[in-house]
Amino acid sequence: MSVKDITDIQIVTRSGAIAVRSFGVFTIVGSTNAGVAGSRWKEYSSLDEIVTDGYTDTTAEYKMAQMLLSATIPPSTFAIGQTKTADATLTASLNAIKNEASAFYCFGCTTRTLASQKLASDWAETNEALFLASEARKMFTDGAGTPVADTLAKYVKDNAKKRTAVLYHADSDTLYAEGGFAGAFLTKPAGSYTVKFKDIAGLTVTTLSTSQQAEITALNCNCFVDKGGNGTFRMILEGTTGSTFIDEVVNGDYLVARMNEAILSMFKKNDIVSFDDDGIALVELAIQGVLDSGISLGVVTEHAVDEDGNRTGGYVIYSPLASDIPSSVKESRKYDSLTAFDYWKRVGMHSVKITGYAFY
Repeated sequence: MSVKDITDIQIVTRSGAIAVRSFGVFTIVGSTNAGVAGSRWKEYSSLDEIVTDGYTDTTAEYKMAQMLLSATIPPSTFAIGQTKTADATLTASLNAIKNEASAFYCFGCTTRTLASQKLASDWAETNEALFLASEARKMFTDGAGTPVADTLAKYVKDNAKKRTAVLYHADSDTLYAEGGFAGAFLTKPAGSYTVKFKDIAGLTVTTLSTSQQAEITALNCNCFVDKGGNGTFRMILEGTTGSTFIDEVVNGDYLVARMNEAILSMFKKNDIVSFDDDGIALVELAIQGVLDSGISLGVVTEHAVDEDGNRTGGYVIYSPLASDIPSSVKESRKYDSLTAFDYWKRVGMHSVKITGYAFY
């Protein structure tokens, strides 16, 4: 049974004035041990541990883990998810890994086959996960060589994939740069970062002209460059998925996961959550607790109103009175979409333009 059979939280972005999911554990999905029986998903804390399980320093899983652990603040744990020889497609592999791993959220795949990468992107969208990928396919017209017509970045943008972030890197096929991409931000708490401007420790920058950078980022693809030219300003541009920013996806998923857990905890702690005003108040209290923690983390802005009394920050929760709920709904015992909430997202600056005036 899915957690959504009991509690279904959805966040819809608007403009205007579960098992416990682990957002810091990056899963490397690979095929090195595809023929080995046993578990599909296992957590590790070091490269030595994965060598013990047969992932030598020449394997793709090792190389991606090495990039991940090169982070300035490396994650304390990561995981490897195994595809199996009998799996019909990568989709089947990911489904099977998810069935074993409740913490499976952010992942990268060692495959460099475009068709399989597209399947991973599709799967992430359907399963509310985050897929980090890197590719070396030429996606800009400037410079030597002919651009590749079909790239993962183009597929992700054309299909507005919210849950896939692609990093262009000339050596991604051998370095597995998505490991470093993950290491640049996954150890940071939700609400505390934007991905743009982050360094990728252990990864060399790709030398790109201004026009090449512009063509790459126009595809909502990321690149890793040195803006200062002397190693001072190594940074990721632009911190995006196919349709939004990576931090906004993670922050929204964080709130949803914590609310699912809070609602399940509410049901567990109370002998009955009655279909009356007291029960509705318990639902509101569970949601309020998560939104308050969202303010503390920086996912949600501080409560604020403008001079006319209109809310411009924080959150609002809406619930009906029990007397207004039809008997047929109460008979179903399903409190579906009766409580809703608005919240104001805290977002980071990505550029600044300042004008100065000189006087005589």
